Amino acid sequence: MSSKQIIRLITLFLFFALLYYIQGALFPIVLSLVLFYGLNPLVHLIQKAFPKKFAPGKDIAIIASFIIFALLCLIAFEFIIPSFTDEFNQLSVNLPNFITQIQSAIKSSQQWYSGIKLPAQVDQAVAEGLNKAFNYIVVFIQQTAMNVLGILTQFISLIVIPVIVYYMLKDEEKLTEGILKLIPSEHKEVLRTI
Repeated sequence: MSSKQIIRLITLFLFFALLYYIQGALFPIVLSLVLFYGLNPLVHLIQKAFPKKFAPGKDIAIIASFIIFALLCLIAFEFIIPSFTDEFNQLSVNLPNFITQIQSAIKSSQQWYSGIKLPAQVDQAVAEGLNKAFNYIVVFIQQTAMNVLGILTQFISLIVIPVIVYYMLKDEEKLTEGILKLIPSEHKEVLRTI
């Protein structure tokens, strides 16, 4: 193996190690890139839709494209969010009753079980089954709490993403030139078309 190949392998390894360590930040960056490529034509369209004399500045075009995108999202989610909210409300109302029912069922099964004389193997199997059921319920509640925290984390990302997209749209030319400086010269023309 040549030294050039070893350097490439080490670079590749370091790149994937870096991706692993910044994986939490990758979602906002990737989503920002997708929104940038989706909104960039809209920004240019808004700027070109008006005569030069009345053409809005880039900032106004970016804000208008955000507003149009937000309105389209609101229209699209008009039918999804109410049903999600209803289901979540039902879950929050029914969850305490569900937990109480499970606790009473476990308590009554323990009382019933303690009054029965069973062989040692059956006794052990029933005890293990009850422990597994209780552990499953505890894990379910923990996962539900973690999912709620995950949703809150994603909500924070949704605040950061528009800021990133705004500056990507605003500094499009600088961003493009900066990326092109990192690319070998034989590939620059292909990337300019993208």
